[in-house]
This record gives sequence, structure tokens and C-alpha cells, in this order.
Amino acid sequence: MGVNTVITGDLVESCRIKDADIEVVIKSLKDTFGEINHELLKGKGTFEIFRGDSFQGLIPQPELALLVAIIIRARLRTYTPSFALSTRNTINKPII
Repeated sequence: MGVNTVITGDLVESCRIKDADIEVVIKSLKDTFGEINHELLKGKGTFEIFRGDSFQGLIPQPELALLVAIIIRARLRTYTPSFALSTRNTINKPII
């Protein structure tokens, strides 16, 4: 039995995003999961979205968990500030 890593996340203040826009974000998130699983995890990872705006992923290679988290976060950041994922985000705020 190997060691696995679990990544969990939530779209902060997703209720402030219009329904049509949240569908775009969720579709992008699903596409990102598929790309990560296919290209990086070689089909061995599992991802799911639950409660509408929360997600979880099982990463069978713990050494890739940080990279996976960075990829997901970077993809979600493409939707700010036009999509209000957080009231603390500003246009000129650096990612790092």
C-alpha cells in the first residue's frame, strides 16, 4: 500500500458569481482535472466536484501534489478579477 495525497478546495464566495459564469469556471476546473490526470498522473488520480463549488483530488504520487495544487490554483486565477472569487483580490495584486 502506497502513500497518497488528498487535495481539497473551494471556490471562495462562488455565490457572487453569475450562474452562467460559474458553469464556465466549473467546466474549466473539470477540464483541468482531466488534463492533470492524463498528462501528469497517467490516469491514476481521481478528482470530484461536490456541493457545487468544492472539489477534491486523490494524488497517488505525493511528490506531485504541490505541482497539481499550483496548476489548479493558476487555472482558477485566470478567472479573477473578472470573476469575483474573493473580495480580497485586486487587479494589481501579485500571484505570489
